[in-house]
Amino acid sequence: MLYLPEVPRDGVLSDFYSGYGEFKRYEVPRGVIARLRARLEAMRDLHVRMLEETGGVKQLRVLEIGASVGHFCERARMRGARVTAVEPDGASRAHLAARGVEALDRIPADREFDVVCAFQVLEHLTDPGAMLAQVAAVIPRDGRALLSVPNAGEFDDTGPTWIGFRVDLEHLNYFRAEHLARLCALHGLFVEHQWQTAQPAVGRAGTPPAPLARRLWSKVFESTRITRSGSYELSVLARRA
Repeated sequence: MLYLPEVPRDGVLSDFYSGYGEFKRYEVPRGVIARLRARLEAMRDLHVRMLEETGGVKQLRVLEIGASVGHFCERARMRGARVTAVEPDGASRAHLAARGVEALDRIPADREFDVVCAFQVLEHLTDPGAMLAQVAAVIPRDGRALLSVPNAGEFDDTGPTWIGFRVDLEHLNYFRAEHLARLCALHGLFVEHQWQTAQPAVGRAGTPPAPLARRLWSKVFESTRITRSGSYELSVLARRA
């Protein structure tokens, strides 16, 4: 298990993530083209497909932790899921509510969900096990958790210069598949499937944009660009015992 030996205080982290959407410059989809793209992406979204191929999402209660502006929630809802979001960023919660998605600031301890998702969340936490305990508590027997983190298994091939240490400096933990599976098992969540996909986002300021027509074609129609293949993102599907 790889982790930072010194981490910020919880209060500092809470303040930071209360405006995380603005810090990361997350885009709010607007306009006809954005809605069309969202529908196409709902059909090819890798996380939605992972869920559809391991028990489905239609009419299921799906909770996403760290939902940001709701891209996954919207795509899952288009596939028939009944979605709820947990998001610490107030502006993102307001946007989610405006899109008709129930948005909470914490995991509700008095409710139950068939599926709980957390994409690129665990690596930000000082105590990821505590969050997994909350996740397990709201999933019924045989319910599912879908988790994605940067894949520290790449460190074994690359060594200390692994790019995962440099693209997001707010990461506190780095998981290999074995370590994530062990942590899940401590809380009654047992990994059934795992996937390694994608490449890290390493855009550079000042890079000239591609022509508009090319960007539209790429975003709407190309689902197998070379930068989408790879092993940078580790996703696991765990089931509640």
